Amino acid sequence: MHQLAGIIELENWLQDLLQQGLATALTRPPAFWEEFAARMVNAKLSGIARRIRSFQNWLQSDNAHERLLSEIGELYLFAKAFQKLETLPADLQQEMLTTAGATIKKEIVFKQESIPGKWLVIGQSEGKEEDIRYRRTWLQGITTHKTALLLDFAWRFSPFEFNWKVGSLLQAEVAYYPAAYPQRALVKDFVIIYEPIDLAGYADWEVFFRQYADALAQNPWLLTFPGLLDGLTPVLPNEQLSLIDTNLAQLPIQTAEEIKWKILAIGGGHPMQIFGEWNGKSFTPLTVFTQSRIIPLLVPFSNGQNA
Repeated sequence: MHQLAGIIELENWLQDLLQQGLATALTRPPAFWEEFAARMVNAKLSGIARRIRSFQNWLQSDNAHERLLSEIGELYLFAKAFQKLETLPADLQQEMLTTAGATIKKEIVFKQESIPGKWLVIGQSEGKEEDIRYRRTWLQGITTHKTALLLDFAWRFSPFEFNWKVGSLLQAEVAYYPAAYPQRALVKDFVIIYEPIDLAGYADWEVFFRQYADALAQNPWLLTFPGLLDGLTPVLPNEQLSLIDTNLAQLPIQTAEEIKWKILAIGGGHPMQIFGEWNGKSFTPLTVFTQSRIIPLLVPFSNGQNA
């Protein structure tokens, strides 16, 4: 199937979902979503296929209606914009092609102008899609304040090529993939260094979400936005973990039970720095900073070379 034909089919499919009603869509069996995802793969829209397959992970959640409507809106916007791809700025064209599933060779990325400096391995998470495991490693520029995402893949139980250790400080050159809002990157050269780290994060939730809105304006299909926040106090009203900022604004957090209790134990009712990911719907804490330690909340599968 031609890619543009797949985009038109996606648009029609989304319209059908709305016409039949969200309640009907939420009762569809897994095969319904898998079948259409397979059609998107055939149309060389593997990125869209992965997104549709992910629907099954939250269709039974309490906010499923709201989440599905949001996903339909974002995918519909993508379908309409893709049909006018050639009229868009070059960097946004690349962003859309990447969202669709296009890949960029590492050789091309390494030719991009790199950013030298000190980079902290600040957070990490892992996941799995069918037989492919993926690992997301975030770097934080000490002086540039930029964040960079290292995305690694491994087949089933094969080791990742490299094992980035949270808390490592690198003197490195980082090159970003071409994008409207650059996030994903590669490390060209690096050495591990040892010196005190003093990082300032976002002052509160309002500042964090204002920056997220700016990023979203550059890339409406942004899936993840990272951030280090200062002065967050973990509390547990009605068994629901929330993080309260210095202005007493609080954000409910959905996370595994062991992570919830780990955050509460580390915080002890006091403000602290927390790094995590916002996916447009929820914030996932990945790392906690104390006066003397950088503590990863998720323990990744360790393999490959160490850094």
